[in-house]
Amino acid sequence: MPHRKERNRFDSWEIEAALAKIVSDADFKKNLNSTQFLKFVVEETLAGRGERLKGFTIATSALGRNSDFDPQSSSLVRVQANRLRRLLADYYLGLGAQDPVRIVLPLGSYQPQFERHAAAAPASPTEDRSWPTRSERENARPRSWWIAAIAAFAMGLTVGGAALLVRRSLQASVVAEHSPLTHAPIVVVENANDETAAKDANEAAQRAVAAVENGLSVFDHFVVRRRTKSTERGDIDYALSVTTKPSGDGAASDFTFQLAHLPTNEIVWSRTFSQIGRDDSASIDGMTEAVVAAVGELHMGAIMADQRRRTVTSHSPMRGYACLLEAYDYLLSRDSEKRGPARECLERQLSLDPQDPHALTLLSIILVIGYTDLLPDSLGPVDIERAESLAQRAFEISPYRSETSTMLFLSRFYAGRFDDAFGLAPRLLENTANARLVSANIGVAYVLRGRYDDGMAILFRLEETSLEAPAMSAAMMALAAYMRDDETTAERFASRTVAARLPIGLAIRIAVCQREANQACVLAASKQLRETYPDFAAAVPTGLARHALADDIRAKLLADLTAAGFFSEASR
Repeated sequence: MPHRKERNRFDSWEIEAALAKIVSDADFKKNLNSTQFLKFVVEETLAGRGERLKGFTIATSALGRNSDFDPQSSSLVRVQANRLRRLLADYYLGLGAQDPVRIVLPLGSYQPQFERHAAAAPASPTEDRSWPTRSERENARPRSWWIAAIAAFAMGLTVGGAALLVRRSLQASVVAEHSPLTHAPIVVVENANDETAAKDANEAAQRAVAAVENGLSVFDHFVVRRRTKSTERGDIDYALSVTTKPSGDGAASDFTFQLAHLPTNEIVWSRTFSQIGRDDSASIDGMTEAVVAAVGELHMGAIMADQRRRTVTSHSPMRGYACLLEAYDYLLSRDSEKRGPARECLERQLSLDPQDPHALTLLSIILVIGYTDLLPDSLGPVDIERAESLAQRAFEISPYRSETSTMLFLSRFYAGRFDDAFGLAPRLLENTANARLVSANIGVAYVLRGRYDDGMAILFRLEETSLEAPAMSAAMMALAAYMRDDETTAERFASRTVAARLPIGLAIRIAVCQREANQACVLAASKQLRETYPDFAAAVPTGLARHALADDIRAKLLADLTAAGFFSEASR
């Protein structure tokens, strides 16, 4: 790597052109702090002041912090530097792979270096890249405008509480007030205090804005931008505003957050947090984390809920972001009528762009669901083999995106490659940007294989949040309690409506009801399973095997289903 002073080997215009291309990348556009950081340190270096770049200067000049910022007590700049390094590394693995001039932020320094780079040969598609090396992971961030693929799988296979997000009558394609969707929603977070607000109130609001911006930036199904004086209202889809006012003894504030859909001026979500101490870091962190989850989560988050509410039927072929929404409709609702259009849409998208990692991952999800649930359009083992192949290809194209990593885990798991799958789990939990949804998938996998302590430790943490637990999570908590003969807990989770949205959830409910000698419950769940999933009901042993259940679990379930009379002709 050239010494930093060797930048003189480059004309300024070369570096400026490289910088302009980087900051125009979609991932940098939605990570404004990283973009501002990069622009500032490059411009300072070109101006001959690179040797003087320090944490305080970057925080106050690039990241919007006040002059009382203390770099010794705050890790802000170090965290942002690491995020920038990962974004750069990921950029040069993808769109920037052929860039002749590269900008590098070396470890231990805030002064960028500049390198000439010969075009790298593409990696062999047969190369086994089951997981990045530690050095690769430390220099690359899970990258995607669209974590929704993972979330969608968590909701397709493990998330059932999507009633608040999706109307079953919708066939998503077009926002009612707009032209067909071509891009992910653009969101700004802003201080909405008026000019008369006290200085400490404004400072508290700005702290909340910065924290929420950083939190929302990990979600990839929308783009977070900072509003500037030149920003046009029509360029923004949603504005999340924060206002503050003093409360209590003056050392605390009330914070009010409102999410507005700007094209229609509708307030789609609002919440007030009372008497938050302005110096109480724990309370502020808890508040901003709650806001980020309520607004940003794909599962029951306000932005995606509003996007789904605004969709209407379209008869034109879906492409791009609209195609993804078409697929989400199926994955969230599990409506059988939506499955065909969603799959067709993704197949069409891949015919247009065979290297689209989003379409590859979503189609892999749909194939896995068809395989495990024995759906009529599934080709059985052929589909799970294709699902794993698609997931592997998506991972090879974008190895640092969390959705491709998670889909690789899940496709390997349901293909029966348990050691390979669980080998990925610890790193997946460590690296994912959306731990709640990924954790649900991993917790479910642990329970299915009889690792109840590991699985329940994860799934009970989901129960402790304010959001509804995923459908498959409820079914697996019922299953773990059932296997431990804890009938009270098993009944509590098996009786949840969301658990009954999945065929394995209904099979578990039948077995739990049989243990309780609740014949009415047995008959109702049996009828629902046969009517909703007739192919699964006709081949329950196959369905349980495809869900990768451990042998002892499968044997106990089949025994109780037999005792319940499920397999007898008289019960049909």
